[in-house]
Amino acid sequence: MDSKEKEWYVLRVQAREEEKARELLVQNGLDVKVIYRDVYWKKNGVVEMKRRVLFPGYLFVLSELNAYDFNELFQNIKFKYGKYYKNLKYDQEGTPALTSEEKKLIIHLTGDNDVVEKSTGIIEGDQVIIMDGPLMGLEGNIVHIDRHKRLAKLEMDFLGTTRTITVSLEIVIKR
Repeated sequence: MDSKEKEWYVLRVQAREEEKARELLVQNGLDVKVIYRDVYWKKNGVVEMKRRVLFPGYLFVLSELNAYDFNELFQNIKFKYGKYYKNLKYDQEGTPALTSEEKKLIIHLTGDNDVVEKSTGIIEGDQVIIMDGPLMGLEGNIVHIDRHKRLAKLEMDFLGTTRTITVSLEIVIKR
């Protein structure tokens, strides 16, 4: 069963503790994702590509379990390790917090490797055209471009609210 067919559960963890929490949950047999983004980082005049967490404090668990069974497993893990994790839900019935549209967008952005890699594009007049990368087809979601820092800000629905995320976008030509 691939990631499109599995149920996606969203866990809230302490920011900067995503990898530790992921390892703990993987040891308990869960398929856990931390979503990253590649960004250009300039330090002491040297520009390099760095990998940063796209959604700080959030883990995505892919499972074949229904909401009730997943919640039972999650509560057992939480009790066993005494960590502060929270299973985010859409409603009292336990419907997973991530909608199918949000799941499709994350899969589109990350592909198979859980990383939003850099995109390349051009600007013609007021229009942005993405030539390659995960932003292809999402030009309408771009709300701001910082050509100097090679960043694009996108608006996306995430857990019931509209959020702005920042990803790499290199503009190679402006006409």
